[in-house]
Amino acid sequence: MNKVIINKMDEYNYHNLVESVNKIIDNCNINIKKEKVAMIILKPNLCYYWSHNTGQTTSPYLVSAIIDVLRDKIGNDVDISIAESDATAMQTKYAFKFLGFEEIAVKKNVGLINLSESEQVSKDHFHLSKTLFDCDLLINIPKLKTHPLTLVSCAIKNIFGMVSEPNKVKFHPKLNSIIAEAHKSLFQKPELTITDGIIAAGSHPIKLGGLIAGRDPLAVDWINSKIMGINPKRVKHLMACKRNNLTDISNIKVVGYDINELKAAFPSVNYTIVNAKRSILLKALKLYTKISGDIMLPYWE
Repeated sequence: MNKVIINKMDEYNYHNLVESVNKIIDNCNINIKKEKVAMIILKPNLCYYWSHNTGQTTSPYLVSAIIDVLRDKIGNDVDISIAESDATAMQTKYAFKFLGFEEIAVKKNVGLINLSESEQVSKDHFHLSKTLFDCDLLINIPKLKTHPLTLVSCAIKNIFGMVSEPNKVKFHPKLNSIIAEAHKSLFQKPELTITDGIIAAGSHPIKLGGLIAGRDPLAVDWINSKIMGINPKRVKHLMACKRNNLTDISNIKVVGYDINELKAAFPSVNYTIVNAKRSILLKALKLYTKISGDIMLPYWE
């Protein structure tokens, strides 16, 4: 049975976050005994330089609470690092600074890792940081949000965010299959996924008030998709992961808060309108670059 936990959380209140993360780790039966866990990697979703209040970026308050819970359970000497990779229009070193993670690293005495700059492991179509394979525990901390190219951008899309190549826009022609390949490459590494849905992003940002967690990122995203009012069978990268037969999602048990209450509050997205606006915007930008000689940066990774 695949368990997915939904905890109701109205605010980024530190004490409530710590309590909720404790319950998630205990309910997911994560083995974090001191003798087995020496190195931990936390992978939030840092989306460009947008604050977590936009619903696009994992909250530093949630990451801070996770660090404190891990230290309390394992010990102060456990090696914890926050990791992210460069993107087409984002440099990790600046994102860490602008989004509050550099400050957390100093206060909590944790490391900051740019996955694009560390030693690499070659895969068929991309590279991954060797650090991801060397760590004892990898915790995936995505956002609950929609995406114009993939419909949803949550746990498994955040695993794709671990790919080291900065120019990820080059993967767009085969994006869904590459996302599934990244999931397969790191299948046994993220032992825990905690989705930040306290502030989520659909047609607009909303204070949704949920943490959605579990051990299997595919099962978590199956429920994340339903919360966002999107049939997971329509999400191509989720179906590609399902076809890999790495896990059984036929028997998902949702524990905690009612999924339907979150679903009712989520601001749904009309992708027909979104794609029409995107097409118009791209044409306008191309016309602008042709007239001005300026360049147009790729976007929507």
